[in-house]
Amino acid sequence: MQAARKYAEMICENPPTSVRLTKQLLNDTAECASIDDAVRDVPNVVNDLLISEDASEGPRAFAEKRKPRWKGKYK
Repeated sequence: MQAARKYAEMICENPPTSVRLTKQLLNDTAECASIDDAVRDVPNVVNDLLISEDASEGPRAFAEKRKPRWKGKYK
């Protein structure tokens, strides 16, 4: 249980949009018959990530030497 909490804390430090879309992608592709089928939707997920407010918050926080303030919203 301690290891699970450690991983959960690490996941929660990431942008909520990224976590949500990664989970969705994993669930959607869990039963794909081939790798080609599994990666078919990856470009759509990447596009969704790139239009999120968090996509610009991460680099901005890094440049300003502060922790990011994730919003989990799209622009």
